[in-house]
Amino acid sequence: LVAGTPSSWMAMNGRLDGGDAEHAGVLLVDHPMNRRHPSPIYAKCASPGFSFANLATLFGEPLVLADGESLRVMQRAIFRRGAWTVADAASASADFDGTRFED
Repeated sequence: LVAGTPSSWMAMNGRLDGGDAEHAGVLLVDHPMNRRHPSPIYAKCASPGFSFANLATLFGEPLVLADGESLRVMQRAIFRRGAWTVADAASASADFDGTRFED
């Protein structure tokens, strides 16, 4: 269980139903222009076959907006066949850092 640890990204890898050699991973990336960057992470692997991960912008405390203010959050999820390595995840995260919010 990871509950509230801030990070720019988090990766989760697992085995697919196709067999022991079949793996996949998901990478969640928080954009540096987000208001609470780096976002807290909430992740849990409760039992075989059940895992959950979220960049939890509202974890731990409310976020108050002024009247008429809007909140814009940009996050990216990248799925891949095979496991994420730390180097691959850090590189993909750095690529996302260069993108800009669009109107």
